[in-house]
Amino acid sequence: YIIPPPEFFPKLKKLADKYGILMIDDEVQVGCGRTGRFLAIEHWNVVPDMVTLGKAIAGGLPLSIAAPRTDLMDLPPGSHCVTTGGNPVSCATAIAFLDILSKENLMERAAQLGDYTIKRLKEMQERYEIIGDVRGKGLAICIELVKNRKTKEPIDSKEFIGRMFRKGVLMVSGGVGVRIFPPLTIPKEMMDSGLEILESTIKEINEEYCKL
Repeated sequence: YIIPPPEFFPKLKKLADKYGILMIDDEVQVGCGRTGRFLAIEHWNVVPDMVTLGKAIAGGLPLSIAAPRTDLMDLPPGSHCVTTGGNPVSCATAIAFLDILSKENLMERAAQLGDYTIKRLKEMQERYEIIGDVRGKGLAICIELVKNRKTKEPIDSKEFIGRMFRKGVLMVSGGVGVRIFPPLTIPKEMMDSGLEILESTIKEINEEYCKL
């Protein structure tokens, strides 16, 4: 994940508006409160022309949402339909999810736990040369693993993920690094345990590269 600078999305929206281009914001992975806001784009104070949502919105059940501006949906009846749209179980689950998201303050929790996690990871970065970068918002976090901070030559994340798996922690690749993408409901104690395992693995690999 790359976090755009504060001016990026406002300038992009201005450019899109200038040339009559619709700005479509894909929130399938980072929406639904993961970054501490319901939509990640809210961090940049930009209103896109359309938002897409999926995955978390129905707790894993098959549901996706395309939410455009009202004027873009001003279509004659019957001009658009989908074969499997409006699944009642998925829709009911989405309503329940939104209710829990609000009542249990999960967005605020994601922001706070995310800040705590990023702080701990940045402290690790000061101790271990193989951590090239730590970035993220809320509980959408990426650690960049590198052989050399100057050249940014990446470490094979598959080896790191494999070691974490053998220690009981599941992770996925994030391009040149690994992603930390826990449930919004993860207990802080479990997050701490995962971070301790993560640091032990980083320490192992860091020592191996220091010997080269």
